[in-house]
Amino acid sequence: MKWLTWPFVVLWRLLTAILELIGRILTGIFGIMFLVFGAILAATVVAAPVNCLFDHRNLAGDPQYFLIDTETPSHRKKSLRLRGSV
Repeated sequence: MKWLTWPFVVLWRLLTAILELIGRILTGIFGIMFLVFGAILAATVVAAPVNCLFDHRNLAGDPQYFLIDTETPSHRKKSLRLRGSV
């Protein structure tokens, strides 16, 4: 009976070997994609607060306005002035 089923067994083993190889390749590709995506996401999350420290825009996001002291003591009122005007 083995001589009757051996072509099917060989075909089944070939099919499973091909599917295993395709699965490993796809798993590797997805792994590299997730690794790159995670690195980009981590760099974005880490870099966002650092950029806020060095960003000279006001809360409205307008880059041409910024807060400057009009009085010498720092606890006094601050006013919104155009960049370059004194």
